[in-house]
Amino acid sequence: MKLKFVLSIFFILNCLFPYIYLIPLDIDAQPTAFILSVVLFFFYCKKIDKDNFLLFILFVISFIFLLFSNLSFASFRSFYSYASLFFITFVSYKTLLYLKGIPYKLFTFSVMLWFIVGFIQFFLYPNFCTFLLRSEQGGFGLVTGRGVTSLSTEPSYYGMICLLLLIILCLNFRYKNNFKLLFSFILIQLFIFSRSTTAVLVLTISIVIFLVYQGIKCNIRYLFFLLVFILMIYYLIISLLVYISDYRIGSIIINFLSNPFELSAFDGSVQERFSHVYFSLYGTVKNYSLPHGYDNFYFLNQNNFEFLDVSEMRFSRIMSAFGSVLYELGFFSLIFFYVFFKSVRVLIKVNINNLFCVLMLVIILFVGFTFSTSIIPFMFGNILFLKKEYEKSLIKL
Repeated sequence: MKLKFVLSIFFILNCLFPYIYLIPLDIDAQPTAFILSVVLFFFYCKKIDKDNFLLFILFVISFIFLLFSNLSFASFRSFYSYASLFFITFVSYKTLLYLKGIPYKLFTFSVMLWFIVGFIQFFLYPNFCTFLLRSEQGGFGLVTGRGVTSLSTEPSYYGMICLLLLIILCLNFRYKNNFKLLFSFILIQLFIFSRSTTAVLVLTISIVIFLVYQGIKCNIRYLFFLLVFILMIYYLIISLLVYISDYRIGSIIINFLSNPFELSAFDGSVQERFSHVYFSLYGTVKNYSLPHGYDNFYFLNQNNFEFLDVSEMRFSRIMSAFGSVLYELGFFSLIFFYVFFKSVRVLIKVNINNLFCVLMLVIILFVGFTFSTSIIPFMFGNILFLKKEYEKSLIKL
């Protein structure tokens, strides 16, 4: 068996399981996939296409920013995000070309492994397989009304991983025989095992935006379906509040319904996610899209943002992929956004239903992960691969 093939399979597995603790580093998302991407880079570096070359330019720019930073751990971690963006995206793209797509059996195995670990943690043993993670938390959230973590470090991350697996499934395997079965297994993990408020909110917003777009652009029936969907969700939530009030998501819904226009109705975790998104965009606009550099993200709430419980916060990193690249690299981030939106535009043009997946991914990149979480640049590589495949099929036609 070729070394290149073995490394490629192991690389994809580490992208789909970004929290497996193989290297003793005090970070949640592990660098194993990044290390493998650097190794595989030497197999594939003979030819770099235009899109990946633009990401390479962004990588070089991010390195220059590192040289002018204060060289703190936070600065190196920010630079590592952009290094991951180039190396993992490029190697993912080349690996999928080499393997002719994501191996379906490998993806099925990954979904089922996430499911089995989540199932055992939820019903049998909360700390099952937590020795594979940096922090052995497992089912700690069950005590506080949250879900389990499966092979991630938090229920919220588990829920977000479920959404990313859902996107991969819909973009790559929509016409496979077991599509509905895998789809069901992912939704069970999302709604029952993870109980992630953030992930459910991302999914709901994506559905609403997609139906509104379809109704405006394509058919008025979608607007009717949207109205019915909203009424059904509202009725379902009201009906279930009695049963889920002790869960975290239930308490958040009750607080939101009582104070729908106050962010303080949500808990600290939701407020913090909002702060990372809002103030990274706010800082970008206030600085006229000029770069802030690394380890320089903070905000001071001088009674301008009464919806926040805190007056001042400083973070060593921005927990938002889009927010971080805008805030840290400023107008240089246009390189990334050009590559990203140019690629997803092809996917949407080929199949309008891909818009739903793109919407979910865009919202996740605002509220969920940074580029250092290997599954994110892997998704970019997958999108570039699908774009190339679609373009080849259009040329044949």
